[in-house]
Formats: sequence, C-alpha cells, structure tokens
Amino acid sequence: MVKKYEVFEPFQRNYVEKKMIEFLTKKFSNFHYISNNNKKKYIKSLSIDTASNIEKWLSCDIPMGFRNTILRSMKNNEWYEILESFNNEIFYGTSSIRAKMVCSLESNQTLKDLKKLSSSSFCDDVLQGTNTFNPVTLLIFAIGLANHSKKSRYKRIVIGYDNRIQSKSFATMLCDFFLTFGFRTYLFDHMCSSPELVFSIKKLGADLGVMITASHNDKRFNGIKVFTKFGGQPTYKEKNQIVHAIGNNYKRNLELISNFLKTREQEKHKLHSNHIRINSEEISTKYIEYLFNFISDIPIVKKNSKKLKIGFCSINGTGYKPASKLFKKLGISPLYIHSMIRPDPLFSSFKSNQILEPSNSIVYQKVISEFVKEYGKKKLETLDAILFTDPDSDRIGLVCKVPKHQQHILGKYRFVSGNELWTIILRFYLQNSLEKTKSILKNQKRFFVVKSFVTSDSITAICKKFHIKCVDGNVGFSSLNELVKKNWSKNMINVGIFEESNGYTIVGNPHIKSQIKSHFLEKDGILGMLKILEFLSYAKSRNTTLHETLDDIYLNDGIGYYFNFRTQLPELGSFDNVLNDLSKFQILDNVEKFTKIAEKRSKTKKPFKIANYPILRVKKYPSSSNNTNIRNQFPYEGIRLFFDSSENHLTIRSSSTESKIRLFLQLNFSCRNQKDLVEAKINSEKIKTQVITEIKRILLTN
Repeated sequence: MVKKYEVFEPFQRNYVEKKMIEFLTKKFSNFHYISNNNKKKYIKSLSIDTASNIEKWLSCDIPMGFRNTILRSMKNNEWYEILESFNNEIFYGTSSIRAKMVCSLESNQTLKDLKKLSSSSFCDDVLQGTNTFNPVTLLIFAIGLANHSKKSRYKRIVIGYDNRIQSKSFATMLCDFFLTFGFRTYLFDHMCSSPELVFSIKKLGADLGVMITASHNDKRFNGIKVFTKFGGQPTYKEKNQIVHAIGNNYKRNLELISNFLKTREQEKHKLHSNHIRINSEEISTKYIEYLFNFISDIPIVKKNSKKLKIGFCSINGTGYKPASKLFKKLGISPLYIHSMIRPDPLFSSFKSNQILEPSNSIVYQKVISEFVKEYGKKKLETLDAILFTDPDSDRIGLVCKVPKHQQHILGKYRFVSGNELWTIILRFYLQNSLEKTKSILKNQKRFFVVKSFVTSDSITAICKKFHIKCVDGNVGFSSLNELVKKNWSKNMINVGIFEESNGYTIVGNPHIKSQIKSHFLEKDGILGMLKILEFLSYAKSRNTTLHETLDDIYLNDGIGYYFNFRTQLPELGSFDNVLNDLSKFQILDNVEKFTKIAEKRSKTKKPFKIANYPILRVKKYPSSSNNTNIRNQFPYEGIRLFFDSSENHLTIRSSSTESKIRLFLQLNFSCRNQKDLVEAKINSEKIKTQVITEIKRILLTN
C-alpha cells in the first residue's frame, strides 16, 4: 500500500530566515547581559545556517517521510524544533559522532518521540534533520568511512550496537550499506558492550569496527564509535581523512543514500543473507576468558574473591552479560540491582537530559538508592563495594563505605573517583605484581604510563616513586593512544592509560615480549572492574579496605594527600540547545578575558587572586581536535591556573563530548600522620567551596 502525504507550499528560504530571526529575537530579548550587537550576530548566523541546511535537504532526494515532517513543522510554526534539528550539522567529536535523535524541550514530548522512533526507522511524526542522529546523517558519515576504508584497502568490518532507541536498526542499515561497497560485514546477533565489540575486531581479524552507541550521553542521544584493527580509535589524522572522504557534493551523496534506501527496501532479505552473524554469547564468553590474562596474582584472587560482597548494576545498558560472566568465573555471587540491569533504551530511572557518566552525583546516588530499595540499608552495610558500568560499559564506577572516623567529612557512602581508583590500581600493580618478579628493577626505564592532563598528579607521583615515565596528553583516548604509539616506537612498555572520567586500560607493547599483556587501545570498564576486584581480593587477604589503602598511599609513600574535584557549568545538565548555547559562548568569552588579566598580572608583584589564592602562572593547552563544528569554538584544550605550586591548580575546559564547561581543582597536602590527613581532607573541602564559588562568580558576571 502506497502511503499518502499532505501537499505543502514549496520551500522559501527568505521566509524561513525571516521567521527564524523573529523567533530568536523574541527568545533572546531577556538576555540582558549579552550585548545587542553580539545577539544580532548570533541570531543572524543561526537563521542563515538553519535555512541553508533545510534547503540543502529539501532540494535533494531525501525520504518522503522526512520531507513531509519538515514542511509540516514549518506550517505549524514549530520554530524551536526546526532550529534544533537544522541549526548545524553533526560532527566528529573527541571520540565519536553523537547527537540527539529528538529535539523537544518538553520531557513528556521527548519520551513520546523516542517511543515513536523505537517502532520505526523513519517516523513521519518526529522532526529530524542535519543536526540530529538519524538514518540520513548516519549514512552521510558512512560514505566517508566507506571511501576511506576502500582507499586504505580494508576488507572486513565488524558492527555492534547497544540497547538505545534505534541502535539495532542503525546497525543493520549500516551493515547493508557497507555490503554495497563490497566489504565483508560482520554483525552481532544481539546487543553488545563497546569492549566486546573492540575485542571481536582482533578476534575476527577485521580491519575496522563500528559501534552504534552514544556511550554515557542521555536517552535522547545515539551515535557511532569507530575503532581500528589495533583496538583503538582513529588518530586525528585518520578522522580528518574520514571526514574529507565524505566529499563536498552533498546532493550526490543524498542521491546515493536515497537510492540505497529504496533498493534496501526492495532487496532487504537478499542483503541480510550476506551478513556474517556474530554469536554475541560466544564472543562474550571468549572475551571474559581473555581478560583473565590480566590478573596479576591469580592465587590471591582465587582464594579471596569468593569472600567479596559486591553489588552491581549496568545502568540499564550492556554491562550485565559480560559482568555476570566475570563474576561467575571469579566465584562471586553479587547482589544485582535488578531495576538497573535490565536493558532499557529509555533509561527510565533518569530524566530525559540526565547524563549517565559514573561520576555524575545523580547517577551514583540513584545506584545507592535503588540498591537500598531492593535489599535494604543493612545489606548495604555489609558490602565491600557497589560496582556499576555506564551504558556501553567502557567506564566503571565504584561506591563504598567510608571509615567511621572520616564519615563526618566524606559521608557514610562515597563514590570513589577515577583519580583515586587508578592511583590505587597503579600502585597495587607496580608494588604487588611487578616488584615481586623483580621486573620493575630490570625494566623500570622501559615502563611508561599515559594519562589525560586533567587526571590527578597522584598518578605522576606514583610513577616517580617507581622511577617510571608518566606522559600527559589531551582528553580523549585517541589523543592518549597517539602518545602510546610514540613510546612503543621507542621500545617502551605501557603499564596503564588513565582518564579521570573513569576510563582505563593497559596495553603493554605488542611488538615486544614481556610479562605485561597487550590489551586493546581503548578504555574498558569490564577490564577496570576485573582489576578492582583483584585489588579488593588482595585487600580482603590483608584485612584492609580500599579507603585505608588510599590513605596509606597518601601517608606512607611520601606522596601526600591529593584532592581532586570536578564540577561544571551549568551545575546540572548541559548547554544542550541553541537557546542556552549563547550563555555558554558568553562564559567562554569571560574565560578568555579573565585569563588574559590573570596571565598579565602573574608577571607582576600583584597577581590576581581567587579566594585569596594568587594565580602565579597560566598555562594554555593547545587543542589537537579535528572538531569541524566551527561555531564559536573554544581555542584551547584547556586553560590551567597555577596557585602556590605546580600541583595546586584550577583547570577550565570546554567539553566536546557534552556541551558544558568543566572546572577541575587539584590540591596537594603534605601529611605526616593520620591527624594531618584528616585536617587536609577538612581543609580541602573548605578551599574547594571558596575557589569554585569565586571562579563561578567571575565567569558568570558580565
């Protein structure tokens, strides 16, 4: 049956621009702290870009369902939705392409639209455009990926998907599209985690892997991650080549996509028969077996892991299957938070705009409350830890009980940050594994660690203690991987890649024989969980805890107490639409103005002070990103303000994964005993409040 569509007036660009200007002028009329000149420039830019992108689509052969929805939205004066859908084009960010699938500001409407999309690839009732993740924008990027892969003589591509809305539909569509280019395509028969997808690339000898996921972004988002045969993300150079391979002939690309979609509808079953199906259950089992190569002290783990009392949830994502296999192999019987392990593409425990990163306070507080709801407070008291993965399982989070004598400072139950986790894991690995075999004495000059520059310098301090090299890089594993490869070429062996946002892996050196196994070049929440469980087994054998071990590092290793704190602007959510993007751009302008003043005064006898702490030095980290979103980019990867030492500083960074401005505070205190340590923890909380309050006042004042 042929579907009938309404007939609308032809598209008129001048009319759309005029309507957009009227709409935006009214919306921005209350933005008194931004100059009228800047507002007019921003409104004009948005209106021109939006109208241009609509015209680009309507002048080409896009699916009729999309065309009809665009014209209907204009007829109904739904200018906000039109603006959100077409004001820009989705772009390759730090690690992936991610964008909203739906654009309503109303949470109820958002849920309705997501439910509609869950039943159809092309939904006539949901407006989608150049700035949303949809079949057309996915396949535009796929053209560049396919052209780049052809040029690189790739033959085999593995495709996986998570449990988000339309993820499976996007994956099968992408698989069919790559078949038309002559690639041999492998498709998972069920949803999988990002680490399992990356593992399958190496296991199957593929040239490329593609994961349909939006990682820890909220339920409105979906996206695509690309991985090379080395198990890592493409380099910045490769990302630029992929984007360049899309070409400039937009009309030809849309014609190619339209022809493919029509052919696919006619020959759907024929295309599907050419897929090589991956048994996700089998891959998952082999992946967990493979991970056991990374246990440093198997006797201790075998003897003590069964004694561990663990709670677990996967935040309704992909982590349950690999985690449950891991627990079973270790002999652990965890208490699963059942409301948060079942796959749920709507992430029903959270609001529409709630980011699902492990370190987000709302996320880990929800994990605790759901555990208590199911098992009660008494069971919570007995746990060694609650572990949880983000939706695609490339990050791991941990909550555990605080020792009684510090509960008045830190609370009874506390999220252990990535900075603290990786400090413990690195020190445990170096001291209790390599040192036992004397490997550290023989190879210390060949070992190295890589971390993002916003990850705690406690990692650097551990490296100094063991006389191994620590290299700082920009945020994002693609940046860190390039540093790893540079050190591989110098016959160096990696003993850890660390990100404060709870990302971790260990990659050794695949070109050198050593006792350190080579994992893939991508963060892995399941590997992180294994290393945490190994440490907890060791702690159990010594009748100690994670917090006691961390304090021991601060006191007895001569490292001192590292206080690391991360917050953001806005405090909740993100600048996730064009109506509040202008506020973000204003704040970033304030960052640059303030930085210039602080930098100038740092060279005088009257340095600028934040909460009575003088800024003695300013460091700007150059951006190496290939971010093609040119509208009002922040020119730096981050700006760091140093106080009275090289280890006491505040860093301001504009995130490219989520639209927000992050603030990172680090303080280091020398501590001789437990009393000093407790005082340092109390003082750091006070200083944090003063510094963050003052810097926010500066950045939010005009």
